[in-house]
Amino acid sequence: MAPLDIAVGRTGVGILEWTRGLVDPALRAAVDRLPKPVGRIAGYHFGWQDEEGTPVDGPCTGGKSIRPALVLLAAKAVGGTPEQALPAACAAELVHSFSLLHDDVMDRDLTRRHRPTSWTVFGSSAAILAGDALLTLAFHVLADAEQSKAAAGMRTLSSVLYDLVDGQCADISFEERADVTLAECVRMAAGKTGALLGRACGLGAIFGGGERTQVDRLREFGEHLGLAFQFVDDLLGIWDDPAVTGKAVHSDLFNRKKSLPVVATLTSGTAAGEELADLYFRDRALTGGDLTRAAELIESGGGRSWAEKQSREHLDLALSCLCDAGLDQYAAAEPALRWWYDRRDSGDERLMTPPTKRVTSADVAQAAGVSRATVSYVLNDRPGQSIPEATRRRIIETAERLEYRPHGTARSLASGRSDIVLLSVPDLPIGASISRFVEELATALAESGLTLVTHLASAGGRPLPDVCATVGATAVIGFTPFDTDIVRALRRAGAEVVLPSPIDDAAPMLPIGHVQARHLVDRGHRRLGYALPAHPNFEQTAAERLLGVTEICVEARLPPPMTVTLRLDEDTAADAVHQWSEAGITGICAFNDETAIAVLAGARRRNLHIPGDIAVIGADDIPVAPLTTPPLTTVRFDLHAAARRRAETLVASLSGRVMPNAATTGADARLIRRSST
Repeated sequence: MAPLDIAVGRTGVGILEWTRGLVDPALRAAVDRLPKPVGRIAGYHFGWQDEEGTPVDGPCTGGKSIRPALVLLAAKAVGGTPEQALPAACAAELVHSFSLLHDDVMDRDLTRRHRPTSWTVFGSSAAILAGDALLTLAFHVLADAEQSKAAAGMRTLSSVLYDLVDGQCADISFEERADVTLAECVRMAAGKTGALLGRACGLGAIFGGGERTQVDRLREFGEHLGLAFQFVDDLLGIWDDPAVTGKAVHSDLFNRKKSLPVVATLTSGTAAGEELADLYFRDRALTGGDLTRAAELIESGGGRSWAEKQSREHLDLALSCLCDAGLDQYAAAEPALRWWYDRRDSGDERLMTPPTKRVTSADVAQAAGVSRATVSYVLNDRPGQSIPEATRRRIIETAERLEYRPHGTARSLASGRSDIVLLSVPDLPIGASISRFVEELATALAESGLTLVTHLASAGGRPLPDVCATVGATAVIGFTPFDTDIVRALRRAGAEVVLPSPIDDAAPMLPIGHVQARHLVDRGHRRLGYALPAHPNFEQTAAERLLGVTEICVEARLPPPMTVTLRLDEDTAADAVHQWSEAGITGICAFNDETAIAVLAGARRRNLHIPGDIAVIGADDIPVAPLTTPPLTTVRFDLHAAARRRAETLVASLSGRVMPNAATTGADARLIRRSST
């Protein structure tokens, strides 16, 4: 391990790498103390494992470790050693991760650090419990430290929790309010971000043996640093590249967050602020065009420039606190601080993300300080522009400096076609499977310079062709084939490609039914039942999966499956199990895992043994499937392959190339064998 002074002598990135090398082993050892179910979620959250618990090869996808780095630097600054402050560094990172796990559930964020959020993979309840476990673990780590430091450390940790909860409560209340003031917003940021960074520095000073004045000044330093961090983070939530942040483009605007630049614009008294309020407080969801316009309004209304100025001012205040602390080792913190603040324009950031990332129009927009739509207008030389000449020159010079080259598909869009792809999401409960498919599809399309916009299809919502025309989509993707009339309407609305077409992907869920039935037949079952869901919106998907089961029964010269529709309650499920049992059914294929779990409950009510009396297999492999009694056998769908194939077919169609259709293949459905069969 390189000494701290050597790391400091290189770059801020060197400090963070040095921090992770010191803290990660201790953090892993602490997490290993957790019960396995929550430990698995923690391992996924920190980027050490995939969702199956398999160790991840290559670079870790966890955070940058800014908080533990500040703990160690603060300890060094007051004359201590990093090793002395290691428990405090671990505790700071555990509390931060606790807050992230809970925030993602409350904000319904789908991605973090370039991966699906923990709650979308393991479920909301499991993610909340994992966060609770990490918080408890933080106190355990401090309690195991040197006695003279442990008590002060735990008091510091307790105090920050009050601020975190206060800040999060304010953040949640903002969602329902149209009258949020700028002062309230800054106070919320101080609680959610400034408090933890401030206490992290204070913890480092305590464990490093600092004097009371030094502890206080370092805490104040961290608080101002945290506010500066939040101002920049809110800017990145609007204008940064998803490939860098790991979040969807314009994610904060899509969720209508009252972030600092947003509230600054809303309360500016400008025409831009009034128009932004009209967008933010309307009933319908914000589409791609709305999001781009909102970002432009925040810029023209002064929200962006105000946030940038506030970030610089709090950075100066942070540096002033360091000077006032009279620290001989003050300079040790400055490289990390300067690197952090400049990271949007620094090549160092590329060291912490995959080095092969292609420069996109989003990179040009970020570097030029304009919206991605503005870049598109300038570089495609679209007619009717009203963009100032100075802005045009800045965009063109930035594109040349970054060596930006449009993707082949994006170049073909210059004739007037947009880079928006509209995904029609069915009006179903949005679980982890759909969330992961959307994220995989967005990632695959982004590699070709295309931006995915989702639309929830519902009976009372706007017709899909209207949405297509509004956002200017060049292509539309559905989860199931559109009928011929809808395809014609979408093409009239401007969509050049519609997938799947009525002749493609006729039954994309067939392989799931095939795998379910084939497994039960191979296990010796000769009479099968099928548990249909009661939810009417599942009707088409259920019919396709049932057809797959029926085809295997015909192939094996068995009677067709006996179908029963059941709600997700024990009484209905018990009645269904009774009907199957009376008919001599010994194997049940369920539409999905939730339906299969209801069948398990019904079997227990009827005192039937699983799998001895009746075998049950589900589909989708939801996070709780391994936790049922007995653990549920199920079928997992390869969402990555399906999304990648859909994106490849769409890009080929836009480029005028012919590819096989994006139909689901048998390889997409894989048996997950457990004890219920």
